[in-house]
Amino acid sequence: VHLQVVCQRLWMKAHLMGITEITQEHLKGSADVNQALTEFYLDIIDDTAKYTDVSRDKIRNWINQYLITSSGTRGIVHREEKSTGGLPNKVVDFLQERYLIRQELRSGSRWYELTHDRLIGPIRESNKEWKEKKKVKKLTVTTTLLASAIIGILVVYLTTAVPESVKPEQTLV
Repeated sequence: VHLQVVCQRLWMKAHLMGITEITQEHLKGSADVNQALTEFYLDIIDDTAKYTDVSRDKIRNWINQYLITSSGTRGIVHREEKSTGGLPNKVVDFLQERYLIRQELRSGSRWYELTHDRLIGPIRESNKEWKEKKKVKKLTVTTTLLASAIIGILVVYLTTAVPESVKPEQTLV
């Protein structure tokens, strides 16, 4: 599977650049399995969110919570009638169709797990970067709101609390 993902990425990049023959030179910067698996994961998250109208955040959180254990191994989650671990089954089906997860039948029930242990590292790293970006964005928004509030308070204070004798004179035109 990993070879297929790397080769598919390499072929897509070559195709976009108009290259019809892939040489050893092309392989030098394109054969990073971790990068290819990360891109594979990101593409699936994006496509799944678009196709199912379920947010990327919800999909990533579900993968973190159910498909990767705290010790860094594959987790397994049971499919119920309408959802699997709280994620709508249409999303789970899409993830399976894209080969991020696989189904296993156990005692007449369907269970899901990542297709391979090798996906865990790239997924964890991608989700870690995603969480950091969310923190920075939240901090930026909070700081902007706080600064706006302080400026607003100062404007109100200066226009209402400063005595007339201290206010600059207005000139009439």
